[in-house]
Amino acid sequence: MTNEYKRILVGDDGSENAHRAIKEAVELTKRNQAALSIAMIIPKEYLMGSNYGGEDSLKPRQKAAAEKLLASDAAYAKTQGLADVQTIVRFGSPKKALAVTLPQELETDLIILGATGRGAIERAFLGSIAMYTSVHAKANMLLVR
Repeated sequence: MTNEYKRILVGDDGSENAHRAIKEAVELTKRNQAALSIAMIIPKEYLMGSNYGGEDSLKPRQKAAAEKLLASDAAYAKTQGLADVQTIVRFGSPKKALAVTLPQELETDLIILGATGRGAIERAFLGSIAMYTSVHAKANMLLVR
């Protein structure tokens, strides 16, 4: 490995591949003595058309579930010896957030994503996120299977 990474961003969608990406990100962060950001971007599409009172009533539940998952990820990273770990939960476009917005905000030099998501729809969706990121990101990218 010739690159030294100082700021690593990993996306989490709760899938098994995302879990593997988290493990890989932790190892790379340790080796590079870098900072790790773990992000979950909740697509607005997941909140539309709900029978539970619409987007406003779902946002707090979705955010709380995401924060719980990311807190577990951060705890794992800290048990592996990482001190500089942050978690990020946002609503919006996962493609744009993981490929462009967050890497610019965080000055990310490596983006790590799981290759596919949870189910058929999510796999297609995350696959499109991985494809979009590979084309639009200015930072290096690692896909984990």
